[in-house]
Amino acid sequence: MILIKNLGLYILCGTIWTAWFEMYTIKELPPPYNQDWTNRERIYHITTWPVSLVVFIYSFIKEVMKQNKK
Repeated sequence: MILIKNLGLYILCGTIWTAWFEMYTIKELPPPYNQDWTNRERIYHITTWPVSLVVFIYSFIKEVMKQNKK
């Protein structure tokens, strides 16, 4: 039962992260990168959300630091 709860929580977090990330990329990226995602991309990000979250945070901080140096 604990495994099912943990798996459900993992998928829920992944779904929330993926929904926000897709919305962010569609709104913020320039064409042609601001396209709707395919289901394959959604499933990938739902299942590997910790990796994409860490990469996003790292890149975001790196970009902010670069802009602050200017």
